[in-house]
Amino acid sequence: MGKEHGHVNWMDQIFKEYERDGGLKNNPGFGKPLPESALSGNIYDNFLTKAMDAGYLPLWIKWQKEIREELSGLVRLKKMNGPESEIMKRIDEIMRKSVHIMRFVQPKCSAGK
Repeated sequence: MGKEHGHVNWMDQIFKEYERDGGLKNNPGFGKPLPESALSGNIYDNFLTKAMDAGYLPLWIKWQKEIREELSGLVRLKKMNGPESEIMKRIDEIMRKSVHIMRFVQPKCSAGK
């Protein structure tokens, strides 16, 4: 099953098994029309809303949480009079991550303008 040019095409095999077992017909929304809201407005924002409702966190939100945790650790280190070199090193790491996030998110934010 799924042999092409002497090798097994695993994706074809997986998809055929998926279809045999009911495939998309087992999904609760199968055969129902998409809501109007899914096709209007900003499709990317609609996708993110649905994905977040399903428990998916966009990458930049994950990064934002990581930075928030790192900042909390930095504040604790500062309160405990940690070494200045370690404090500066952590600040540099946080700044680098922040710049990376801004470069990633900025094109998405300006796309709607």
